[in-house]
Amino acid sequence: MQSHSCAGLDIGKDNVKKHEAARVLLAEKFLAPGAQMSHSPVVARQLTKKSLPTDPRKLAQLQRVNLMKLRHKAVPGDPKDRNSVVPVDQRLHVVVQAEIVGQSGKEVVMWFRKVMWVHIKVSFSNTP
Repeated sequence: MQSHSCAGLDIGKDNVKKHEAARVLLAEKFLAPGAQMSHSPVVARQLTKKSLPTDPRKLAQLQRVNLMKLRHKAVPGDPKDRNSVVPVDQRLHVVVQAEIVGQSGKEVVMWFRKVMWVHIKVSFSNTP
């Protein structure tokens, strides 16, 4: 029993011919290698480095925001501090750039307790 009076989808020869004609027209306009564009091409926006503000107040605000971002993405440098809560004023934040041979340098922001002594081994080589 039908609940409405829908005739259903009758795909006859007339509809098939219309679809084929539309496909041919689309192929001519859009898929042909020499087809002209009906709109102007999109120009990629050039990325420019933002200049620092000249206003001292805005510059100070920008520096505070950048410091907050740095502190937010910092990870504990000491594995013992992973699950502990150390107040921000008792943390020393450092930016470390690690270069592995054959890979590009990776920058990591870490924090340590201010009362902790850290021994860092640094090696230099003549090869770039």
